[in-house]
Amino acid sequence: MNRENIYFSHDANAMSDPKCMLLIEQLGMEGYGMFWGLVEMLRQQPEYKMPLVLLPAIAGRFKVSESKIKTVVSAYGLFTIENEEFFFSKSLRDRMELMQQKKVRRQMAGIKSGEVRRNKALAQRNEHCSNIVQANLEQCSNNTEQRKEKKRKETEFLFDSSLRSESQINSSSPLTPHGGTDAASGGGGGDILNHYDLTPPADGISRNFDALSRRLKNLKVSESDFKSICRLTNFGEIGNKVWALLEPVELRKDEIKDRGRYIISLLLKKE
Repeated sequence: MNRENIYFSHDANAMSDPKCMLLIEQLGMEGYGMFWGLVEMLRQQPEYKMPLVLLPAIAGRFKVSESKIKTVVSAYGLFTIENEEFFFSKSLRDRMELMQQKKVRRQMAGIKSGEVRRNKALAQRNEHCSNIVQANLEQCSNNTEQRKEKKRKETEFLFDSSLRSESQINSSSPLTPHGGTDAASGGGGGDILNHYDLTPPADGISRNFDALSRRLKNLKVSESDFKSICRLTNFGEIGNKVWALLEPVELRKDEIKDRGRYIISLLLKKE
């Protein structure tokens, strides 16, 4: 049983109260005992009151006369009669009300304390989660930077490799067909392809000479290189490898100084 359900405060000097002194004077300690017996019974009742009709039964329980128990209830001002039906102790009610207020204050303090603890735990948990998220974000950021750096180095490596390959091609690949002579060689033939008409021959071969001319013009290819490329590609024959070569050259046109000679070297390079 919960102690709070049966407890009530009891002043140590209650016997010195004038009402109790008179009760003891007239009824002795027997009367004083009846008084506290009634208070204990009231403590366990709803609203701390009991019907007057129960007094005979209470007298029988206390082993005292009915007249004595009624005298204790009504003659000394220790109890209050309510509507000639119930009796209660105002002192007990006041004490119980005070005890209930203390109980409520303790409960509210406990609730507030629990809320503070929960908020503190929640703040700590949020901080922990925030730290984890921040650490993950930093790790992701580091990984992203590492991937970018790796990609940059790979790009630089491929670019350097491409430049080295280009240098090797330009230095090793002949710019004129076997048996031909370049204008600079003094062979008398001028440019090796100058004797070809720039009008595509009507031989039934599928060509796109206009597109080839336009793209070479955009690359600012010199006239002599233009003629050479036309000859080497059969004037832009469909399926010629020139079409696969033009796009990467166009993408890197700012990097390649002499684009016409570069295209010629690639066309002359053996597969």
